[in-house]
Amino acid sequence: MYGNVNSLIRQELETPTLDNLSKYLWWWASKSGDHVDALHKQIVKGRNIVISEDPGLHLLIHRDKIYLKPIPSFLLNYNCWQKEILAVHQSPNQSTPGVPMPPSDVAKMAVGFLRSYSHLIIHQSDFRIAQDQHLIPKDFEYYTFMEHIALYRQFDDTHCMPRYAFGQLRLSRINWAMRLCGPFCVASKIRPYFYYHETKWSISEFLSQYQTQAVVITIFLGLALAAQQVGIAAKEKDDAFSSACYNFAVVVLGWLIGLICLGVLSLMCVFAAQFYHGHKRRK
Repeated sequence: MYGNVNSLIRQELETPTLDNLSKYLWWWASKSGDHVDALHKQIVKGRNIVISEDPGLHLLIHRDKIYLKPIPSFLLNYNCWQKEILAVHQSPNQSTPGVPMPPSDVAKMAVGFLRSYSHLIIHQSDFRIAQDQHLIPKDFEYYTFMEHIALYRQFDDTHCMPRYAFGQLRLSRINWAMRLCGPFCVASKIRPYFYYHETKWSISEFLSQYQTQAVVITIFLGLALAAQQVGIAAKEKDDAFSSACYNFAVVVLGWLIGLICLGVLSLMCVFAAQFYHGHKRRK
């Protein structure tokens, strides 16, 4: 039966792409397994819970929704854990005796997944939301479930698969991680796709996401060209009005260049801050 449970867990919980990308994810996200908002807070932040049986989408945020994978019922079976998944033993440097230590990648997948639910479900309101959204079985009582799920908060990141060293992640950032870091993961069987997960299913939806950027760029280019034309025309004349028009054109061009530089500087500051905190956590 052990082999069957292993294959079932791999089928239900394996996230090879995110596991291999994890060495680069600290550039885009906080490396903290407890960086997970409880279910009630997800709703407070205006996010809709979307059920997904794809473990690679679990805890990914896209705009106003968060993807969550329901807990497979066999993972909540105590006998399954003790006999088929975990080996209960005392680690030499373990401070809490009797805490089950995951001996394999299969156990680390299960521990990381259930640890994420120990942060998603904290209050009784979270428990009710989880049941209403069919994330956990209906036949569980609140105190029984909380007593079971709270055990997984004892595990640190070394007892989980690399993906679960990060909590909730933004899909847009994972897409960029795939575009920029995918080629470096070819040896790890990750193909450099343009998207980690496609959210646009038609050409019109795909093009619509770039309409705002296209309008802004067009306006900036129009202002720059108009300012250049005014500056060239005003420079040919020597009266006060032409001089004022020329100075105004120079100010507009300087303003446009300043906005562009400010945007680039802001991105560099965010990137530097993310690099600093990520590097600090890695130590």
